[in-house]
Amino acid sequence: MELELITREMWRAKNPLQLFQNLSLPTPYVFVHHSVTPGGPGASIIRNIQQFHQQPEEFGGRGWKDIGYNFLIDDKGLIYEGRGAGIIGGATKGYNSNSHAICLLGNFEVGPPSHAALTSLIKCIKWGIFRGYWEQTILGHKDVKPDTACPGYYLYGLLPEVRRELLYQMSTRLREDQMVIFDCPKRPALLFVNGTWSELTPDRRNFLRARGIPKELISEEQHDIVRTFPKAG
Repeated sequence: MELELITREMWRAKNPLQLFQNLSLPTPYVFVHHSVTPGGPGASIIRNIQQFHQQPEEFGGRGWKDIGYNFLIDDKGLIYEGRGAGIIGGATKGYNSNSHAICLLGNFEVGPPSHAALTSLIKCIKWGIFRGYWEQTILGHKDVKPDTACPGYYLYGLLPEVRRELLYQMSTRLREDQMVIFDCPKRPALLFVNGTWSELTPDRRNFLRARGIPKELISEEQHDIVRTFPKAG
């Protein structure tokens, strides 16, 4: 599964003020934010957000090394690379070191996000789960910061539907892909009917078991043979 991104180079991002730090993957949380800006056009708004986030606090900014979000989505459903996957963010204080942050452009205290933006949010989260960047716990920023309205009344109210749709799409994919869990004690893996494979975290393995995906116990030696197959994209 691939994700079409507007890369940092494409939206003309400035360089970070300090080196990025890597997250331990997969992170247990994905936090959804809103930007409290217009919903698009995305590139110019994201450049403004980056400038605000990098500007020192004494000049009215956040004083961060870079834009705080890992990904951003505009009202047309275009997905933009912020800090990117696997990088510690700056937008969810107290949770930056164990989460990813996805920001939808717009102010969702005054109205709901577009269908295109919600569709891309689900697509982005699903991509990250299958790529091993994060687990499937999806929270709004206000879940861990009660004094904020973020991600806005309307978007926050839609998060249960986002979770339900995500689970539906994932379960549909599981049936179509015809997976087998190769349950090696130390390094479980998924083998697909097309001969490719993917690594599994224990939580992901348990989720797939609960979905009824068949499992087969294998040894470390058999697992090493599986690793010679092409890796799933």
